[in-house]
Amino acid sequence: MPDPLLEAVLRNAYGQGNINLFSRPTTVNADGSHSSLFSMGGEDDQGNEVVFPGVDAHGGGIIPQDKAWQQYQDTGKYLGKFKVDPANPKAAYDAGDALGEKLHQDAANGYYSVPLATSHKSVDQDQLMKVLHTLIYGPPQ
Repeated sequence: MPDPLLEAVLRNAYGQGNINLFSRPTTVNADGSHSSLFSMGGEDDQGNEVVFPGVDAHGGGIIPQDKAWQQYQDTGKYLGKFKVDPANPKAAYDAGDALGEKLHQDAANGYYSVPLATSHKSVDQDQLMKVLHTLIYGPPQ
């Protein structure tokens, strides 16, 4: 049976992310854990969901959402983008949350999907679907 969240991610994705996850600055949190992404979401000018990091790109630690959004607007760097379907607007936000959670889990496990983390050029739709599938379900076995 298809996963409804995966279907929403694949149907609504329109941006693969353009951040090298292996070279993110890291900050030490109050509890001793480390953060390099701390994903956040926001709405772009077209009303779509953008997932972006809440860790300062210059190593300044976790920053408030308004500063993180400004950092995204200034740099254009993001983790993923999802189209909002007027018939099911929550799907894009759920997909953004799922991407953020998966990236968090991957970071905690020291693992990143190589195509997403190292790509510096745009990918075709089929490759994007494979990357998003890997983010949610892990590498093919």
